[in-house]
Amino acid sequence: MTTKARLITTIFAFCLVLCLLVTGVWASKTRMVELGGTISFTAKNVYCEVLGDYTGTTPSKTHERLEWNANRNNLPTSADLQTWNGNALAFDEEATPIVFTITITNLSTVVPMNVSLNLLESDAFNALQYGRTFEWTPHGGTKTTYVPGVEGESVKPLGVGETGVFTITYTVIDEEFSADEITYAYDITLSSTVE
Repeated sequence: MTTKARLITTIFAFCLVLCLLVTGVWASKTRMVELGGTISFTAKNVYCEVLGDYTGTTPSKTHERLEWNANRNNLPTSADLQTWNGNALAFDEEATPIVFTITITNLSTVVPMNVSLNLLESDAFNALQYGRTFEWTPHGGTKTTYVPGVEGESVKPLGVGETGVFTITYTVIDEEFSADEITYAYDITLSSTVE
């Protein structure tokens, strides 16, 4: 083997080792945990719009706009509802909090409504390694933290034409922990205040 061939082989081997080292360091810093789950909706006699999006994720994600109109028997399609499930989002390498925002607008000009976001039994969120905070911002009001499922805290009123926002923030508590997936299961209930 000539000196030139040895030099090329050595340079190639050095570059390969350097690539593997850089990839290993990057992978050890990246939160390769996927965040996903299911969101179901229960709607009764409402005319409203629901929007949802995530920030701080890899990749970013926006859900399909959903609209219920009880007067016209207008309901979201199953395809639109399905965009709210799965998600496969991941924390970025700095473990930036993932913020899930759900905006609900009462489109009725006559009837107020109630909204709630509750955990389902299949919710399997690992609270030891990851944090999860629930907040509600009423129309023109101040954002407050609440606990889903606690009586007196879960049902949120929305007046005629008002918009309210649920915010769910996911954070990394234990940076050494890794898991294949963080799974959540929520039910969003939308109901008229008039039967």
